[in-house]
Amino acid sequence: MAQNCGNDVFYKLMQTIILLRREAALKILESPYERKSSVEKRSLVALEFERGDCKSVNKAMSAFFDASVKDFTFSS
Repeated sequence: MAQNCGNDVFYKLMQTIILLRREAALKILESPYERKSSVEKRSLVALEFERGDCKSVNKAMSAFFDASVKDFTFSS
């Protein structure tokens, strides 16, 4: 998204975050449950974006990031 918008600073920041989360992402790929959960949470965020309800988008994103932080904390 940042690259498509032409925001080089945001793009580089996102690349850094991706590198930092690499280990956690690989652990998610190893577990069928975690893969399914990850896809479901991402799908819910996308669905709420399509619906256009800001409160629902915020709720879905919060649930996604809360789970991501929990996964990252336990895998570190």
